[in-house]
Amino acid sequence: MFVLDRLSPINLQESELLSDGEGGVLQSLLEHLGHDVRDFWVTSSVLCATGDLTPDKFGRDPEIFSPPKPAHLVACQSRLHEEIQIVQPEVIVACGSSALRAISLGVAPKFTENIGQIIEVYIKGKLVNYPVPVMVSQSLNMLYRTPDLQPGGLWHDVCRHYHHAACVAEELNERRKKDGNSRR
Repeated sequence: MFVLDRLSPINLQESELLSDGEGGVLQSLLEHLGHDVRDFWVTSSVLCATGDLTPDKFGRDPEIFSPPKPAHLVACQSRLHEEIQIVQPEVIVACGSSALRAISLGVAPKFTENIGQIIEVYIKGKLVNYPVPVMVSQSLNMLYRTPDLQPGGLWHDVCRHYHHAACVAEELNERRKKDGNSRR
């Protein structure tokens, strides 16, 4: 499961998470790793507009916009936690600091210190709060704005994070199957 940091107003207006911007970058990354984006659940930290469709006062493209405000993250958190409960992912990839804050119940773990790590984050369940494994990775908006394809660059770091998350998810799934606790 991928939780995007933000959606552009264009994506929201068209009700399409993967048409361009962060969604387009995610598709490219997954294709590069030999995966099809349709094999993953993709959602956003917020599903309401956090900007408008006009260029900002500096003339920047509306595709490059500010992260969601804390109030937006709080307003959408219960919807996101319900999605997580329904999908029951082995690992969640938090694509940016806003995504990590949206997933985390209470105070979110420090983003910068955890980039590239799989950490345990609590979400609100129907009866109790429970932990879920979360891979912390950079915002795809950063890759959209500055695609660094150099070895050791941001693109390669994010690919490494996703590959690690996929390996952990496969291992967890295999363990569940062996224990007879497969999720689906």
